[in-house]
Amino acid sequence: MSDRGYINLIRHLTRASSTLPLETLQASIAHYLARPPIPIPGSPTSLTATALGSPLFRIHTHARLSALALAFRHAVHLRVGVLKEEAEANPGGLLSRGVNVGGRLARWFKDVREGFKGSDAVIHLACASGLLLGLEDWETVLQLKEKERRERAKVEEEVVIALAEVIDDGAFLSGASLSGTTDTFGKIAIEPTSSFAQTIRAVSGSTYVASMSFIARFTARAITVLVESRRAPGWEAIGRVLARLQSVTSKVEQDWSKCPLAEATEEDDMAGAETREIATLTWSILKTLLFMTLMLSQSILAAVVFVPNSHSEATSPVSPHSIALNIMHVLAQLSFVMPQFGGVASTAEGGLPELKRAFYMALDILTASDEAAERFVAELLRGKITSSKGKGVDVIPRSLHDARAAFMLACVEQLIPKLSEETIRTRVFPLCVPHLWDPRCRETYESAHSVMLAIFAAYAQRTGRQENEPHRARAHPAFAEMLVPMYAQCLVENSADGCLSTTQLCMAYAALVRGASVCGHDSPGNGESTPAGDAMAWLCIEELLNAINRHCHLKETSAPPSERLHRLHLALVATVPAVSLPLLPRLLSEVKAIITSLSPAEGRTGEMRHELVQALFKVILQDIGDAEKEFVIDWWDENRETLVGRSEVVVDAAESTGSLVARL
Repeated sequence: MSDRGYINLIRHLTRASSTLPLETLQASIAHYLARPPIPIPGSPTSLTATALGSPLFRIHTHARLSALALAFRHAVHLRVGVLKEEAEANPGGLLSRGVNVGGRLARWFKDVREGFKGSDAVIHLACASGLLLGLEDWETVLQLKEKERRERAKVEEEVVIALAEVIDDGAFLSGASLSGTTDTFGKIAIEPTSSFAQTIRAVSGSTYVASMSFIARFTARAITVLVESRRAPGWEAIGRVLARLQSVTSKVEQDWSKCPLAEATEEDDMAGAETREIATLTWSILKTLLFMTLMLSQSILAAVVFVPNSHSEATSPVSPHSIALNIMHVLAQLSFVMPQFGGVASTAEGGLPELKRAFYMALDILTASDEAAERFVAELLRGKITSSKGKGVDVIPRSLHDARAAFMLACVEQLIPKLSEETIRTRVFPLCVPHLWDPRCRETYESAHSVMLAIFAAYAQRTGRQENEPHRARAHPAFAEMLVPMYAQCLVENSADGCLSTTQLCMAYAALVRGASVCGHDSPGNGESTPAGDAMAWLCIEELLNAINRHCHLKETSAPPSERLHRLHLALVATVPAVSLPLLPRLLSEVKAIITSLSPAEGRTGEMRHELVQALFKVILQDIGDAEKEFVIDWWDENRETLVGRSEVVVDAAESTGSLVARL
């Protein structure tokens, strides 16, 4: 009866369609894999080969692949049950050996693996993953010996490397440069009959792409299982997977830089519905590639963080730092896709959580080593690309340039504390300068300013650590100190409409003054102010006051201040908590003069005065340090009526308005 059922199963598997439900096929495959009929021929190899080559599973739907994977997983459970029954029936004795469950299970795995040869990569991946998951279910109970785990390790390696056979070589964009034209209106047109359009449609409709999410999940899980069970082969397999991903993403980025669609930033840039359809399909493929890369990256990073390498970094070619470095390079090559999800640096809600998780996890690993951080920045900026307005052979579309620059700036911002002053001066600062005055691309613009503020913050931290070290006279000022005058002028110029928002300007200028205040702290001390630090801080404030005076002279006497002038006023108020006690009387006097120069009457001028008073009250209440608190409170009590009036009540702005998050 069992042989007849086996033969019936083989007949159904060799047909293009079957009347049996998918669940019945799944159960039958699992049953006969675990209990292969003795006469024909007593091994699971033939059934494995038949199942993997069956026309029923050539269409890679999620349901069919899941059923196949589950069949092999259940087969492991059933096989363990069969072997346990045999072990109980033959317990062994002094003159006879009992049934070795682990050893026989390993031989069964070998027979199953023999049936994998020559099979489709996706089906191979699903079946091997099912085997691994089934064995993982029993691993603790069976307590396999090292010898018995070798067969499992071979299956694990097959699962990981199978992804390389599934992923295309990244050449689907190769024909794009020859298939695009520009119509009489300057719009991009892709001929629907061109080789590029046909390739995109074929790839988009491919069962591989449709199954990519399923494949990526299986592979990510397989990587985790492999690294946990066999560390050395697991880490080597990770290296091979990342090498393959780098090859694919490098080819994709290279071809996208020549693709006409890279020049299109809006739908109106494309001519006709056919071109827009091809663009939509292309972006869908690119998003799928990014999503798959992120799933694998997260699994790899989690594995290398929580499962240490069996070899030391000195003897192993693959280390956590090198893996994180390779993942960041892979993500950099797909950076042009990231703006579709809001980028990696956006603080807005939504986006792609997996992107930020993989990005920051890789950076966390890199920041554990100064050498790895320096190496990554050097390699990343060495391959810096030129925009379409630049010169040279590496001319690329503006959108690709901005996306790559935004990614580089986001990386550098996080690594600033680990970088040497030489790297900051020769590599990081030149990267920021072109974007500090260019708000057309908000992501690169805001990221460049964030990097500048990170430089000052890192300088302040290093200065604080040096206070406990022996005094060493410096031959020249630190690079951050040399940047202070330039960046103060830069922020003033970026107070114009359409540049930095009011919140960003206030945060940036306060951070600049705070960083300037630590200048001169090159000798042991308790963190008190120094003449050099106060002078540098007041230089920034004076730059702001000069800009305020220039704009005051430009406006008419009776007209309210411009919005830009009001932003400068608020930026000045924001610097109050950033200065030392010796500078506070002078700064508060300037703030008072500005507030009292505005009429408290109704209208925009009165609103501006009220906003300045509220902002001043907020920084006094929340941000002033303990050393300056007593003086500032006394000053407020003394000047309150002049600033506010007798009957008016000052309400904490933090209570009346929600907090606005800005990256700067």
